[in-house]
Amino acid sequence: MFEFIKRSFLVYFSIVSFSAMGSVGLPLNQKIQELIKATGQDINVGIYFRNLDSKKDKYQFHKNRKFVPASTTKLFTAYAALHYLGADFQYQTNLIAEHPVSKAGVLEGDLSIKFAGDPTFTYADLEHMLKESAISKIQGDFIIDANIFDDRTSSPGSFTWDDQPFCYAAPTSAVIIDNNCSEAKMWPSNSMGKKAELEIASPDILHIDNSVNTVRPTQTPCPYKSKYLKDNSYSVYGCLFNDTKSPIRLNFALPDNKLMAENYVKRALHKLGVPLTGHIKFSKSSGNKILYTHKSVELRELLVPVMHDSLNLASASLFKYLSYKNNGKQGSDENSEIIVRDILLAHGLDKDSFSLKDGSGASRYNLASPKALVDLLDIAYHSKKISKDFIATLPSYGSDSTLKSRNVDLKYNQNIHAKTGMLRNIASLSGYYLPKESGQKYAFAIMVNNHFLSSQQVKDLEDQILCAVLDSIHAK
Repeated sequence: MFEFIKRSFLVYFSIVSFSAMGSVGLPLNQKIQELIKATGQDINVGIYFRNLDSKKDKYQFHKNRKFVPASTTKLFTAYAALHYLGADFQYQTNLIAEHPVSKAGVLEGDLSIKFAGDPTFTYADLEHMLKESAISKIQGDFIIDANIFDDRTSSPGSFTWDDQPFCYAAPTSAVIIDNNCSEAKMWPSNSMGKKAELEIASPDILHIDNSVNTVRPTQTPCPYKSKYLKDNSYSVYGCLFNDTKSPIRLNFALPDNKLMAENYVKRALHKLGVPLTGHIKFSKSSGNKILYTHKSVELRELLVPVMHDSLNLASASLFKYLSYKNNGKQGSDENSEIIVRDILLAHGLDKDSFSLKDGSGASRYNLASPKALVDLLDIAYHSKKISKDFIATLPSYGSDSTLKSRNVDLKYNQNIHAKTGMLRNIASLSGYYLPKESGQKYAFAIMVNNHFLSSQQVKDLEDQILCAVLDSIHAK
């Protein structure tokens, strides 16, 4: 065990320290090859840097090889959405009735809510819609219409079973409320051997069977684990050290979207004091009188947190929405794959350089070459229609985002705008180097597959490669 830890530390140390010691004065290609070699693993790496003005390659290594792109897939989705839907696009969630609401607030007939896959929609929005409709009584059924998307809530080849309880794997459907996720807090009991204390934020939405024991600290890690049961219920088990100071936040995906939506509707009607004579049902909306429309923020604004925080649910929903918008039928990953591919091919991407199965990068069936990513970034950069909005969605190094803790020379930080991607044994980094002062501008992609490095080690490798190329660009 000690030898394994020692070897892991040496690999990590060699990656982090290489550019400061052994690579000084070496040609760029040799520097990068030494960085890859220093990992001690025969990893699969693809790298491509292209000058956006001259179109000349600065550096390329396996630029045409296909890799699993992970969340850099979101770059393709964002590009297609900005082009097809427009930067000012807004999701619309409608409250629909069969008949007008009477002066007394009574609605004769059914009330429907037609969900549109809005990833920003919250329970507070649902409550606000009902309140603004001025309904005091519903003499009919409450219809939940989630029919603009198909019933597949995850894409083929997506998250493994051990990822599925977590919010980043929340199910994708037309019904999205509070990110299809709910949270709880857990902290040690004051008595040894007793169950840990648990507080569930929305016990009417999320149920937790808690059997986590409070124990004394030991040298052996004391994990707690979770298991999905059914009906948005989880079992949490294991142990928790009694010297744990701060409450531990537990965030769980809600796999049963219909049950989640039904319980949220029940809560809202009860809170507002609106009796329902019928039942809550799932079907197509009835009636054509729109009582209230909730609109999301514009797409240009929505894409900022998607890129900064790598929001899977939002990009997966956007992907499905593209096929719904294209043909007016149920949106699906299969149909959107065709729509998005057609958009990308029409704008100049090579048909043999990519294959997308979902819009978030969760699917391990997604494939893209470094060249495909750089081609996309190049086309977006030169697009009069979307360039400004597309680039504005990307975080810069050191910003409050997935790039917050990344490490390159500080003089480069604010000029690097990029999207990260990370799955187990998979990493990618793709974006722009856009110096504000006069200088050469580049699009780049760094992709690493089939590795056993820690997440920090592979991030450091990407950063060292990026720094090596940028140093070469600025070398006198």
